[in-house]
Amino acid sequence: MVSLGKFEKIHSNIGGHDGTVVTDREKVEIKSNLGLETIFVNHIKEIEKKSKFNLWKFLGLKK
Repeated sequence: MVSLGKFEKIHSNIGGHDGTVVTDREKVEIKSNLGLETIFVNHIKEIEKKSKFNLWKFLGLKK
């Protein structure tokens, strides 16, 4: 956690996600659901596998 005065930045269990919260809040332990985390990881891998836009293919200059 990074302190930002009255706010602090917290990290998520899911990679690449974070949030900003009030510093003097009631802190609650959050239990992670491993099945849900696996679904997110698999979804991110599928997105990364999809081909990116290719200008040369779009123009028909490369097959």
